Amino acid sequence: MSKLTRKRLDVAVANFLADAIGEQEEMSALALALNRYVKTPCDVLVAGTPLSLLGFDFDGNILRGVTAKCRARDGRIYKLCAADVELPNTGPNTDCFAVYRHWMGLKPYPPSSRTPPTGSEGETKDFILLARATNNTWCCRAKGSSTLVPLRLANRASAAPGEIITVLLPRESGKPAKLLSNTIDASALSLEPLALTPFGTWDPKEEYWGDEPPCEKWVKAQQAWGPRPQYEMQQILPGNDLDVVDGDPILRAVDYANAGQLRLANAVLHELCLADLRCLDAHSHLGHFLFDRYPERAIRHYEVGVRIGELSLGENFIGLLPWGLIDNRPFLRCLMGYALCLWRLQRFEEAHREFERILWFNPTDNQGARLLIDDVEEHRPWRPDY
Repeated sequence: MSKLTRKRLDVAVANFLADAIGEQEEMSALALALNRYVKTPCDVLVAGTPLSLLGFDFDGNILRGVTAKCRARDGRIYKLCAADVELPNTGPNTDCFAVYRHWMGLKPYPPSSRTPPTGSEGETKDFILLARATNNTWCCRAKGSSTLVPLRLANRASAAPGEIITVLLPRESGKPAKLLSNTIDASALSLEPLALTPFGTWDPKEEYWGDEPPCEKWVKAQQAWGPRPQYEMQQILPGNDLDVVDGDPILRAVDYANAGQLRLANAVLHELCLADLRCLDAHSHLGHFLFDRYPERAIRHYEVGVRIGELSLGENFIGLLPWGLIDNRPFLRCLMGYALCLWRLQRFEEAHREFERILWFNPTDNQGARLLIDDVEEHRPWRPDY
């Protein structure tokens, strides 16, 4: 079947928007037209992943535009940007969708995302992990894309929200992908850095270091540097409602964990990561829940949180992030967890460097790094009673 010409696309747009005034009404009219003329459910592709299209909606967000309601093979429902949905076959459904894409200023009939396999198993592709949906399925987005897609892996992968994974996609749709590698690169996540709010200047001469002159190297380094600026890092906590009982999702997750319901606790934290990967407290608590038994897994959650926080600091940051400014605590928790895991895994030089950073950011040392740094420097193994 032939594709609609530009002239016919213009006529169709005019018909769809005949009574609409302003972008809000135009978006609503387009969503209505798509629901009327696209026969659903139908098979579609999003970033190469097969889904079932259920319908369209417009929630008032002009930047996002019309959304598509899609169902994955595991039954989970996703609300995706309609412009990222691909109808793989020609026909009335595809033509109607082409009208919407034409109005959006996009190519009406984009080339198929079905790329020829490069080997006997399929092609490789990079995805950013956002949240675990089930044991084997993750909600993620292809690197360089804003579209959320489900990705089923061949086995229960040890991974963390915010990691970038490379997978081998199967040749046959519906089959799970094979995980090839995990990496942490916060600069590739397309995140807006957390804001830093100035809070005056800290002077080491005004700090109480004890009755005797301090002899620790880290204290002398602080004193030699002199006054430094203080900051509070923006804290992201989606869904937090102080006016509702049990309105803090982090406390809710901790309560679940303390009650032995670790699956529910992790689900709450993964939902926070899905809402915003910059929720550092979600990363720190995902690490906390694994720290006692699986430090090699916990360290990945802590490091993601540290790297996202570092996006705000830059290479030449000399300021303080005091524990007393409470919004700094999620980042400091991630940093402490990361340092402890490095120590447990006997990566002593790296651990020592992170403990020094903790003391540099927070000289009052509410986390007790000063009590551990000498043991790390002397390569004493970590013990549970520390």
